[in-house]
Amino acid sequence: AWTRRIPPLFHILTPLLAAVERFRSTPAIFALGIGSGMVVHAGSAATLWLVADGRGVPHPTLAEHFLITPLAMCTGLLPLPMAGLGALELVVEHLYQTALPEAKGAGLIAAFGNRLLGLAVTFLMSILFFPLARSDRIGQFAARRIDS
Repeated sequence: AWTRRIPPLFHILTPLLAAVERFRSTPAIFALGIGSGMVVHAGSAATLWLVADGRGVPHPTLAEHFLITPLAMCTGLLPLPMAGLGALELVVEHLYQTALPEAKGAGLIAAFGNRLLGLAVTFLMSILFFPLARSDRIGQFAARRIDS
């Protein structure tokens, strides 16, 4: 491949090109990747809306959350210090006020609640994951999937 002629890029581009080739050769995997991405983004929008609705503060509609959430998640692309902690919350607050002027402070509350919910789920999943990792059940499952 042409990436072998450029040594510094070889180690980076070769796995990426192999993944692209795999997606091109198996459209079902590509469709599955697109579908799972859509489910994740829809779930993120629904979760933010549910947190806002559960707090009882004025908030935009669920349909507006399908626009607000992906736009706010774009802040994760910015190279901010501390992984951009707080940037998403400020963008959600701004978008809430743009969509619903009387929702002052509601976006910040909803985004912070959503962040806490995400941390709680991560903590619970780590409690479930580590015992499985020690027993090597995950490694055995992955090995069966790769072999088939």
